[in-house]
Formats: sequence, structure tokens, C-alpha cells
Amino acid sequence: MPSVLVAVANDSEEIEFNATVDVLARGGCDVTVACPGRDRNVKLSRGVHVVADKTLEEVSEMQFDLIACPGGMPGAQHLGSDAFLCTMLRTQHTEGKWVAAICASPAVVLAPNGILDDVEKCTCYDAPVFRNVISKKLSPERVVVSNKVITSIGPGSAIEFGLECVAQLQGRDKAVSVAKALLVTPDVIERLGAAGKL
Repeated sequence: MPSVLVAVANDSEEIEFNATVDVLARGGCDVTVACPGRDRNVKLSRGVHVVADKTLEEVSEMQFDLIACPGGMPGAQHLGSDAFLCTMLRTQHTEGKWVAAICASPAVVLAPNGILDDVEKCTCYDAPVFRNVISKKLSPERVVVSNKVITSIGPGSAIEFGLECVAQLQGRDKAVSVAKALLVTPDVIERLGAAGKL
């Protein structure tokens, strides 16, 4: 069973966090949710409260097949300023393992840690403050996969983002099965089942 760390912080975006965790769990992944600091009680950007499984310090020596970061501001900034997470992300990428980020996090978390340096393309939330950070590699696609890095645009693509994570960890047949159970639109299922990327 693939192991996945989903990082979450105060003011992380609800849909991106919840959809990612839910889709990964449906896809047969062992998901651990971890947050910065010592308090595992987290208040998301629209006031939803969640309790993380662990703190990022507690999981900092653990191995994961994929590490995912939801967006939302200033949630992405909180993640990007956590030394434990940043070290884990850099190590994960250096070791050729999967890293995934959505919305603001590609620009705010991944880029400052050098994780986008060797990708051919990526994407992020459609705002100049984020687009300008990755402008030379910016793709119009909703979900982008390049050099073991998965990026996506925002809340509206969160299920597709989670499905692509499942596809890379568990295979496209599994991802299509999850997508059908979620009743996602046929065009998403068709793209997901293709040999290429979402």
C-alpha cells in the first residue's frame, strides 16, 4: 500500500485538502496528515477544523511514496516556512520520489525549495503573484506531471489532482475505477485513462 503524507496548516484550502485526502484513501493509499508546530488542531481557510494525525516534526524521519501540499493563503506560506516539511520535500525530490502541490503551493512551497528547477512544466493558481514565480514553465493544463512532480491549479481541479496522484502510485486502472465511483465527468475519466497525463 503506497504511503502518502498530506501536509496541512492553518488556512490551508478546505477543498484541496479534503479532496486530496479522500481520493487518495479511496485509491488504496495509506494517508498520514501532518501539520506544523505542536498543536494538531488546524483551522482551514473557511473555518473548518481538522485534527492532524501527527506533527511534521513527528513524521520528519519517516519515508513516504508521495508528499502532497494543499494550497490556500496564507496556509501555503505556513507550509513553506516549516523547516521539517521543506527538508522532507527536498529529500523526497532528490531521491526521485513523488511530490505534489496544488493552487498556491507550487509557487510558494515547491519553487523556493528548488523542486521546480528540473521540471519541464508545471501549473499553479491563476494569479500573477503565483504565475510570475513559474512563468517560464507555466502550463495551461489543469493537472501537470513532470519529473515526479504533480501540480494543479486549485479547488476546482482538486479531485483530478488526487486522481492523478492515485494514477501515479496505483496505476491508471485504479484511478479510473475511483473516478467512476466518484461520478466525475466522462471527459476527466477519458483523460485519466489515456496513456498521457490528465
